[in-house]
Amino acid sequence: MADKTLSILIIEDNEDDAQLLLRLLRQSGYDPVYTQVWTEAALREALNRSVWDLIVCDFYMPQFSGIDALKIVQSMQVDSPFIVLSGVVGEEKAVEMMLAGAHDYVMKDNMSRLIPAIRRELSEAQSRHDKKRAEQELEKYRNHLEDLVHERTTELQNVQSELLRKERMALLGQLVATVSHEICNPLGVIRNAAFLLSRKLDDNSECHEYLKIIEREVDAANRIISNLSETTRAKPPNRQHTNLDTLVDEIINGIKLPESVRFHYQRNPRPFMLNADRMQLKQVLSNILTNAVQAVGEKGHVLLLVSSQHKSDTLKIIDTGPGIPENIRKNIFEPLFTTKAKGTGLGLWISKEIVYRHKGSLKVINHSDLTQKELQIIRQAISTGDNGNALSSSLEIGACFEIILPH
Repeated sequence: MADKTLSILIIEDNEDDAQLLLRLLRQSGYDPVYTQVWTEAALREALNRSVWDLIVCDFYMPQFSGIDALKIVQSMQVDSPFIVLSGVVGEEKAVEMMLAGAHDYVMKDNMSRLIPAIRRELSEAQSRHDKKRAEQELEKYRNHLEDLVHERTTELQNVQSELLRKERMALLGQLVATVSHEICNPLGVIRNAAFLLSRKLDDNSECHEYLKIIEREVDAANRIISNLSETTRAKPPNRQHTNLDTLVDEIINGIKLPESVRFHYQRNPRPFMLNADRMQLKQVLSNILTNAVQAVGEKGHVLLLVSSQHKSDTLKIIDTGPGIPENIRKNIFEPLFTTKAKGTGLGLWISKEIVYRHKGSLKVINHSDLTQKELQIIRQAISTGDNGNALSSSLEIGACFEIILPH
């Protein structure tokens, strides 16, 4: 039967004692592959170089002690059995070594205990190793199960959210169809009546101004109904290469910015082309940019930062208004939710539905989600006032909307 190979680190300054140990091991059926050290530096080098089945250490050596050696082994997190073999140490020191973490202590004048002690410690070391490996495998399996559960839970939540969304859209579609029919007819009557009244009035009559107000508000009501109908019908986007630069120009010209409000458009490359339904994207950007201009008020800045990644384009709309309170962020994309005195609560909801149909995302992000480069662009854009004087060094940012559209 072939001898069992045993890698052993011998911490011993006496060559004869080391050879005696090796002879006993060979006689007991082991084939020792060993390194002998007796200094701290050599010990550290040997521990770094190899993994040892067994460490046998003398207690007293000229340059350092068994206690020192044990502390080094422990500090380097070596889990090999550590047996102290000495002939000039008393019971008190032996107890000290065992309390410090040595696995066994054998006196050189009782070498008959050495081989049984080695076999026992090797067996226990193997048990520790097997237990640790089993625990690692168990932990790995547990983590795998947790990942599977999390993945499955996320899938179920997404499916549930999609079902709820479709159910809500179906109910809302039925409601819109009924209400729009009931409202559009009276609106048509009101428009016709206003037209007939305008024909009866003198050209100089002040009533013409009131009739224009009626016509304007009827148009606004019709637009709301049209937007609701378009959204609930879930019309798929007609995606095509769209020049964002010209689209943004159209939107800003339509918004008619106040003199004291500055719009900044940062994009790369120029012109910026993306894959989207042009009319639907225009509606989304018009809604968000209009909200931003209104939030800024009499004076401030609105920024549109656009960038392209490997699989998507990102648009960030940022303003210097008061921002969106944390407690209402989860509601702003809900239909009919508004904080404006004359708001309909439809703009952001319609925008999110449009982006969703593009398989993209629309959300409010925190200032901390902006990159350092984006913050630098914002700082440069708003760092100078209208009179050329530098503004406050503190960067005051309001709402931040992020749109991600896949290519």
